[in-house]
Amino acid sequence: MVSSGFYLIYKGDNFFDMKLLKDRGIILKTEKSGETSLKVRLFARDSGRILVTAKGARKPESPFFGLLTPFSVVDFEIAYSPYNPFLRSVSRMEYFPKINQDTEKIVYASMLLEIVDKTGMPHEDIETLRLLYKGLRGINTSISSPEKIHWWFIIHFLKNHGVWPNFETCTECQKPLTIAILLPDSGGLFCQDCAGNSQSHGLILSSELRRIIVFLENNPLEKISAIKINKQGAVTLTCWLWKLLSTHYESTTFLNTKKAVERLL
Repeated sequence: MVSSGFYLIYKGDNFFDMKLLKDRGIILKTEKSGETSLKVRLFARDSGRILVTAKGARKPESPFFGLLTPFSVVDFEIAYSPYNPFLRSVSRMEYFPKINQDTEKIVYASMLLEIVDKTGMPHEDIETLRLLYKGLRGINTSISSPEKIHWWFIIHFLKNHGVWPNFETCTECQKPLTIAILLPDSGGLFCQDCAGNSQSHGLILSSELRRIIVFLENNPLEKISAIKINKQGAVTLTCWLWKLLSTHYESTTFLNTKKAVERLL
């Protein structure tokens, strides 16, 4: 649970309550602010997605220096004010050093962070935070390829948010699917008959790729290294999952990390 307290700050002719919050979360991104500070985007256990200022964090003598890096799991205390929440203290609980030693790991891990950052919900789901942690830990420990982990992450992310389609039967006629066609406007899977003229605008998922997706859906991260797939199939599966993700979350249509992933495909 968030622990909190209050104290007063003075600005101009008024006093304001300053709320202190302690929490644990994952750093999603940072960017420079002013001459020496950082803006830090966190996904926290109790506070959800928050943006805070770490004053003077880029100074070598700062207690924050070197701790505020993406992929880090941190315990932190922030002070909320009517103007600008700022970081008061931070301690790094876990770091994934092997991610930063490999370009492919950096790219896919960064995509996981960006997906979470751009799909903020009014009521945060701690399962999303746990899912992100599992994905980052899996990439760091090479439990499977970063590409397969990012497939697994997207599938379980959509499943956790209640927008994962039924892979067994057609959305319209309810008949068993052999070839599944994703129609972007609906986010559902259709047979060829029900897709009709719209199937030219849809994405076709072969029975083999559908089998792989069902395996990813129904198995823990530790087992997905067993998946066998050729290069063309991997590219198709990646594009298919990206399209399904952007159908439900328009903000993910133009992820900055997509171009970097495409260079790896």
